[in-house]
Amino acid sequence: MYSQSISLINDIIKPHNGVVIMPFAEGHFDFLKIGQSDIVSAQSYVDIRHRIVCQSNIGIAYTAFLYSNPVAIFGCVPIWNGVGEVWSLMDNRAKKSAILLTKIGFKVLYVIEQYLCLHRSQITVKSADVKAVRWARALGFNNEGTLKNYGPDGSDFYMMARTAK
Repeated sequence: MYSQSISLINDIIKPHNGVVIMPFAEGHFDFLKIGQSDIVSAQSYVDIRHRIVCQSNIGIAYTAFLYSNPVAIFGCVPIWNGVGEVWSLMDNRAKKSAILLTKIGFKVLYVIEQYLCLHRSQITVKSADVKAVRWARALGFNNEGTLKNYGPDGSDFYMMARTAK
């Protein structure tokens, strides 16, 4: 069934030349050049690579390749029936294809919600990261509140959610 979701995603994004979605594999992380400040900051508190591998093992995760280079990892960990915590990591090269990756992210999110039968997807976004907040809104997430001192460095985060379509 997981492989069927990969086929579905790649069928949906077919018009986007150069983009292929594959199941996440641990080695994909090693090729990302991550510049997201909250991820770089968090690496001093937790092994991000290990965390992503664990999340992919208990949930679902995909890697987006752009011209054979991994540029994004998307995933979701089910919290309970119908609710999932969505996450993503972006490569620095993703900035050059922001509009394309937003379209891809929107479609991947739709497939994740269908595959896991989610009626609610939620994410946490560092409140000071204006680009990440803007990207979450573009994907249909709405701010539900502020999580004070939530980050490993004591920073505030937003809890954002969307209902599946």
